[in-house]
Amino acid sequence: MKVTAALRTNGVEAINEANDARRVRPDAVPPDTPIIRDRLGNKVGKVIGPHREGESLTLTCEVRGGIPEPTVTWWRNGTKQLHHTVDSSSLGVARSTLELPQLHRHDLNVSLVCKASNHNETYVVTTSVVIDLYLKPSMVRIRSKQRPLAAGLPAEIECETAGSRPAPVITWWCGKAKIPTDNVKVMLIGNRVFSVVTYTPRKEDNEKRLRCVAENPSIAGSFLEATYSLDVHYMRVILTAIFRNLADKPIVTLQLGKRLRLEEIYEGQDVYLECSIDANPRVSEVTWRFEDSQEVHSDPAAKVITSNQSLVFQAIQRLNAGRYTCVATNSEGESVSNELHLRVKYSPVCGFHQRTVYPAAAHEMLQVSCDVDAHPSAVSFQWAFNGSLRRHEIQTFVSEGSHSVASYVPRDRSDYGTLLCWATNDIGRQREPCRFQIMPIGPPKAPYNCTLSNQTEDAFLAECLEDPSDGGVLRQLYNLEVHDISCHRLLANLSSERPAFWVQDVPVGLNYVLVLYAVNEMGRSEPVLLRADTPDRYWDGTLHHDGDWSSCEESNSLIVTLITVTFSAISLLLLFVILARYRVKKQRLKANIGNKVVQNGKALSRSCDGSVSMTTFNSAENHELHSTALDTSPVKPPLHVDYITNDTNHTPYFCRQKIVDF
Repeated sequence: MKVTAALRTNGVEAINEANDARRVRPDAVPPDTPIIRDRLGNKVGKVIGPHREGESLTLTCEVRGGIPEPTVTWWRNGTKQLHHTVDSSSLGVARSTLELPQLHRHDLNVSLVCKASNHNETYVVTTSVVIDLYLKPSMVRIRSKQRPLAAGLPAEIECETAGSRPAPVITWWCGKAKIPTDNVKVMLIGNRVFSVVTYTPRKEDNEKRLRCVAENPSIAGSFLEATYSLDVHYMRVILTAIFRNLADKPIVTLQLGKRLRLEEIYEGQDVYLECSIDANPRVSEVTWRFEDSQEVHSDPAAKVITSNQSLVFQAIQRLNAGRYTCVATNSEGESVSNELHLRVKYSPVCGFHQRTVYPAAAHEMLQVSCDVDAHPSAVSFQWAFNGSLRRHEIQTFVSEGSHSVASYVPRDRSDYGTLLCWATNDIGRQREPCRFQIMPIGPPKAPYNCTLSNQTEDAFLAECLEDPSDGGVLRQLYNLEVHDISCHRLLANLSSERPAFWVQDVPVGLNYVLVLYAVNEMGRSEPVLLRADTPDRYWDGTLHHDGDWSSCEESNSLIVTLITVTFSAISLLLLFVILARYRVKKQRLKANIGNKVVQNGKALSRSCDGSVSMTTFNSAENHELHSTALDTSPVKPPLHVDYITNDTNHTPYFCRQKIVDF
């Protein structure tokens, strides 16, 4: 048998064993008393906390000195060694860090011991701390001595809870309405808390849920609740006898249909509201209101049905979300129910009034914004590019709430296309992405499908369709130029916000080329050419205009006469005339190179004077904005165009009876 004697001095135990083969090293030095620090490096006392149940705990034990270097260990209540440790040492200081990932209820008042020993436990020194904890409620239950309850009669309902440290706060609720504390008594017996509420149920409370909620205010989210379904019996015979001679406005209560929960209403779900009415005299009318003022009527197309005292939404939509009331009317007056707020959960959809077209030059940085509507509103975003040649995801974007901004740089033509934006919430992913057109900046596209209509002897309507792909990029206008083919002149030039022009008071019996094109700050589109005629049969030879028009036919006769006389006078100089005509032809082509008219591959030239009245259309609501006579003296057209007609059956008017080939 071995006899061991232990001497303790200042927390240090020296162990001597008789006849022990081990011997104390002559140079052995005991270590200093361990110091325990928290995760912030602060030295702790004998009690740590209080900590919250469920939190993690980190403690570090430091031991200085000691020869040989001591071994540092952790023990639970001094008997069970703990192994959730990280050991280290430096500069004569040995350390051991204890990490407890989660504190539990059974850790309350546990002693954590740091033990340092050297030379086969020749010297042992210890320091300990005790854990103090806040605890969540572990149990809540409701008991009632009266069941069923009688409408209009007070009843006591008891709630018992245990496990909370310190004692919990207990609240009572009926549905979403909190019951005043004036009707509540609280008793503390041992580690249990009893709360008794005196509650007077109404007939309308039948099948409602009474809730007892216990919560430790020192631990966020620690509430625990029990529910109690109210079984309320209504003493109809007694109350009818008492109140049968009393007349009053209806008593109206609005509630969600059975087996439905306000917090769990999803788009596409069938939802119905019930209007409960207690009235004497009998109700003559029941109406429904949305957002206090807007009446709700049956609308089969929208799948909204009002039937007796019910409002039904078949496949409810997010647009149906809002505040509803029902209104009952009898001979004594009108009563409005409580308000019921429907919140419909739905997956994200694109927000309204977003910019959808982004013009950009090559290598220009764009910030493309995407907004969505969703409930719940917590969403995550995804971006992608969809072009004519490729499709790929966009990673360069930032998001906050229901708003996301993507950074995008088009570098060549393949980078122009559509950016797609999706959002996802707890309900699901957005069905249709938001689309944003990335378009190169440049001149507008030409109007198309241009037609002439409403033609009379001196007027016609020229109208085209706008290219929808240009909408919203740059502000643009539409120009119309009216050219007289036979007289080789520009009659009018007018601009409009829409490609629609009413042209009137034009000379009859002439041929015209109409030039239509779009203009923006980057340039103008390709022209669209139309042929217009004002037949002779509509013209009686009398002109009723502000300006004087010169008849091309009269000029033609004079020119023919002059040419005939001239050719007769110089018949002997035929060779000279041929050379002179060749020279005149060459000069005429140079002079008219910017203002020529092509008719079946032939060039014509002539000058005339006149005026024309035109009307433009700028909006669908106000078509005719103005009609004015324009000064159309011969001018050089602002747009250089070769006027081409495909009408080979129409005979042109000539200012000279000679067609010069190009």
